[in-house]
Amino acid sequence: MKQIVTQTGPQLDWQWFASYAWEKQPVLFKGLECFPLASEASLFEAMRTAAEHHRSQSGIRLFSGFFELNRTGWTQDYFLPHATDDGFEEYLRRLVVKTERDLALIFESPGRFCPDLVQNTLIHFDGLFEAVGIPALSTHFDLFAGAYPKTTYGAHQDALGNFMMVLSGTRVMRLWDEVSFPFPDQFRVYHYESGLDSATTIALRPGDLLYWPSSTWHVGESDGFAVSLNLDFELPVFDRQSSLGVADDLLGALRSEVATRYVPTDPNSLPKPLSVEVTELPEDYRQAIAVFQQATTKLEDLAWRLWLSRLSRRGLDQTPMLSFEEAFARFPVSYRMRGDTIEIACMGLRASLPNTEANRHLLKTL
Repeated sequence: MKQIVTQTGPQLDWQWFASYAWEKQPVLFKGLECFPLASEASLFEAMRTAAEHHRSQSGIRLFSGFFELNRTGWTQDYFLPHATDDGFEEYLRRLVVKTERDLALIFESPGRFCPDLVQNTLIHFDGLFEAVGIPALSTHFDLFAGAYPKTTYGAHQDALGNFMMVLSGTRVMRLWDEVSFPFPDQFRVYHYESGLDSATTIALRPGDLLYWPSSTWHVGESDGFAVSLNLDFELPVFDRQSSLGVADDLLGALRSEVATRYVPTDPNSLPKPLSVEVTELPEDYRQAIAVFQQATTKLEDLAWRLWLSRLSRRGLDQTPMLSFEEAFARFPVSYRMRGDTIEIACMGLRASLPNTEANRHLLKTL
């Protein structure tokens, strides 16, 4: 089982986080003074307000195991919170008695009905927005409550950078990076128990804050009744461009790189229509080729710059990328064999090596 980087202290160090964790690796924060962002009571009141004003569009969803309950035949007055329900646990207990099922509640977008939640998030996460920019798509909340054994979606990944905070009870999270996830080519995995040895497992209690990047496979489990709140940063990581689109972006970046360094000094030196045998390229052409050859060695750096600029509107200019050598020296390395190649991941950096005995020996020493 892998260990998670843990930061303990009353304040969030967003500059450290932006440099070494944002979209790179999970981090557990403990002992923070700023949590909870909103009380469990105020969030339940927000759900009651949503139910009163929006009825079927309240954002309240109930799941039994892997399946969302069909509301057909239920009256809205029964399904929605009652004035006599004293919190999430009593509300779910009433429904469990009626349905005779273990239920999981997901309350979507509680921030619409809980001003304290939004205000406190703006105050305490301002340093993150300053460091990495406003997320390119959206920022929203989801609340999870119940004594269900595992997340209704099973082990999955999505285009969300997540901050999870537990309001009551204990929530156990299982995390895998893309390389260590033992079920390749799967969309969701409900029976993931055979892959627990390669997971990072964290038991979260009130006051803990867990972050994981958008590429992380994850699933939550409950040890008894628990309520947790997720702050989700929606990023365009699954907005895959076509190969042609990526090539156009790189060519544009390469053109800008070359244009700042090479301007033909004598346009008249360009070759004339062939009337004699040509034995060599003009000097301007040779200079251009030399500059392109030098610039193409920077294609990976250009690609990183383009990719990171897509992760937020302001880009991640203040988030320096580590080299593989720096990452290997500081952080755990994940790898797996896939045919003739070895896939490696470390701190959000990825690479492939030939699957040779020398490389296998090298990885065992890291």
